[in-house]
This record gives sequence, structure tokens and C-alpha cells, in this order.
Amino acid sequence: MEQPTTGAGQGNGAEPVALSSYVAALAARSLVGRREPLREPHGEQLAAAVLFADISGFTALTERLARTGPGGVEELTELLNGCFGQLVQLVIDHGGDVVKFAGDALLALWPADEDLPG
Repeated sequence: MEQPTTGAGQGNGAEPVALSSYVAALAARSLVGRREPLREPHGEQLAAAVLFADISGFTALTERLARTGPGGVEELTELLNGCFGQLVQLVIDHGGDVVKFAGDALLALWPADEDLPG
């Protein structure tokens, strides 16, 4: 899928910024092509399936690894990257969008097909 971009950063020799590197792709798609900047908060309602994934036992694991020193922090980082890397890839492979990360949790959604009754 092509990354939505914004003109921000153009004009000074910089390449366009990939907007979806900073916001969920769903939000980026709704912002791309706007002629005027948003001047106030904007929201939309949509039918979607939502996934909230939280790593069970994360606090205990963090405490245990923290006691081992800097190597434990590195191990925790590798575990999180591996776990979230797999989850993110699964979400993307099945047409979803990761909306947010929060500590050991992630929020993803799949907008409903517009032609579904509902």
C-alpha cells in the first residue's frame, strides 16, 4: 500500500513527509488532499472491528528483567519488538490499521465494508 504523504517539508528541499509514519493510516487517508489545514479537532464515526491486545504478565516480566540490569532492558526491548512486530504484520496482512501503542498494548481496527448492511 502506498504511504499517504503531506506537502509539509516541501519548498525547503526536503522530501514529503510520510504522514502515516506519524498517524494511523486511516487518519492519514482522511487528511491527504485537504486544501485547508485543520483549525480545530475533527472526528468521524465509522463501523469497524476493533482489537485491543495486551501482553499478559508484562509487569511481572518487566520487574524480573529490570533486576538483571541493562541486559534485562535489552531483552525486554527485543521481546516487545518481536511480539509487536508479529502483531503489526498480522494486522496489516489482514487489512487492518494499527491505531495506537500504549506500553504493552496495541489498538487496531478494520473499517467495515461500506457495502455491508448495517
